[in-house]
Amino acid sequence: MKKMDFIIAISALFIAFVFLGFNQYRSGIIERNSSVLRAQITVKGELYKDIPLSEKKEEYVVETDLGKNIIIFNHMGVSITEADCHDHICVETGIISKPGEIIACLPHKVVIEIKGHVEGEIDALSR
Repeated sequence: MKKMDFIIAISALFIAFVFLGFNQYRSGIIERNSSVLRAQITVKGELYKDIPLSEKKEEYVVETDLGKNIIIFNHMGVSITEADCHDHICVETGIISKPGEIIACLPHKVVIEIKGHVEGEIDALSR
C-alpha cells in the first residue's frame, strides 16, 4: 500500500467517525427534548396546531367548513368537549394523556394525537 492510499483511508475513517459522532449527538438532543408531551391537531390531514401539554387550562375552537370542535387542554390531558357532528364519538372518547393516544372526529376530519416519550413507562412489549 502506498503512503497516499494510507492517508486517504485514514482520512475517510476520520470523516466517517465525525459524522457518526455528530449523528449520535444530534439524536441525543432530540431524545432529551422529546420528553415534553405535546398534542398535535390535524385537520383534513394537515397539521393545524402542535401544542405542548402544560398545567394551565387552554381552550381551542377548530372551525372548518365541515363543522366545529371545542378542544380543552388541562393538567389531565386533552379532550373534545363539544362537537356539532352527528355521532359525538369524539366527545365520548374522553381525556387522552399518554403518547400514542388519539381522538378522532371523522365527520370533521379532525385528529388529535399525543406525541412524546415518557421515561420508565411499561408498555405491552416490556411485560
